[in-house]
Amino acid sequence: MLALTIFAAGRAYSLTISHRVKELEAVMSMLKYLSAEIRYLMAPIQDIIKNLSRKSELLPLKFLEVCRTNIDNGEDFPTAWKKAIDEYRQVGHLKDDDLRLLYSLGEEIGTTDLTGQEGVCNMYSELIDIKLQEARCYESKYKEFYSALGILGGLAVIIILI
Repeated sequence: MLALTIFAAGRAYSLTISHRVKELEAVMSMLKYLSAEIRYLMAPIQDIIKNLSRKSELLPLKFLEVCRTNIDNGEDFPTAWKKAIDEYRQVGHLKDDDLRLLYSLGEEIGTTDLTGQEGVCNMYSELIDIKLQEARCYESKYKEFYSALGILGGLAVIIILI
């Protein structure tokens, strides 16, 4: 039983690394959609969030749906966004640094004119891209390592017990 637990822990951690990469990729897509909708639709941020929460490629970002629900319940955007990120912190795979960027995005988006909002989207795209490249590098180095470590640890326990 202990061997299986060690194996599962190694495998789970290696999957967490992959989930972070997928979620950061989804954040990059979200920022591109956000920028395009601001530029071409010039819709209020509440409407943009509703559109984003319906996009299938953004499904890993559960906070978009929570934010939409919070807005529908009458909360202003910055409060709805912050609460949604707070909830997401418990179930998502993004690190605290990634989440801090999302918190900041929620404070800045929708507070300036069209040009300012496009600039905000571009800035956060660049910052998230840096995080994404770091996560991909980490994944390529350590994903298989942690999976193999779990297998070897499990086998070591079995050998010791025999």
